[in-house]
Amino acid sequence: MRQMAAMTPGPYLHLGGDESLSTPEVDFVRFIERVTTDAAQTGKTIIGWHEMGAATAMPRGTIGQYWSFTRPQEGAEDDTMTFVRNGGQVILSPADVAYLDMVYETGTEFGQAWAEGPTSVRESYGWKPTRIIDGIGEEQILGIEAPIWTETLHRMQDVEYMAFPRLASVMEIAWSPKADHDQHDFETFAPRAVAFSERLEAAGIGYHRAPDLPWTDAAQ
Repeated sequence: MRQMAAMTPGPYLHLGGDESLSTPEVDFVRFIERVTTDAAQTGKTIIGWHEMGAATAMPRGTIGQYWSFTRPQEGAEDDTMTFVRNGGQVILSPADVAYLDMVYETGTEFGQAWAEGPTSVRESYGWKPTRIIDGIGEEQILGIEAPIWTETLHRMQDVEYMAFPRLASVMEIAWSPKADHDQHDFETFAPRAVAFSERLEAAGIGYHRAPDLPWTDAAQ
């Protein structure tokens, strides 16, 4: 961790901490509390997936990254609140709307479907960050991240296909003020997503022609 901290210019160090499914909880908690304390001594602000919230003695200000669904599953809400109670903030990456490696619709070539099935462009646009967990509002949200895991992707063209145009949905959700969230309208967004895709095409960047967008002959 000292080597990683020395190599990276940013203020953060992400430790992971999820999917420790074969580790007894008492051992997991003890390890997380120890390793976050050690990592914080590098001077970095520590980030971990929300499961790390099972440990309540992490360094103050540790940041949690939430990857459960827009309706929290299996203790994810309580684990995430640990970071807020400890003076930290939260990065939101709800898998059912923000994971870019989820299939667009049944039958598409790439991606996975474990996050409650396919994620259309419409679904990736239709959520509100401040309404996922009670007690986590705009002040507690550090930002939004749209992960793309590549175990089913082999070429950059595959990555572009999965990322675009859904990334435009997540970007607009992430960068809009809270006051604008109730004004978001997919029917207004959809033509802009098509125009965005046309600009990508002009730049030589690939994308998926999602069936829920109003494509024109010019975009074919």
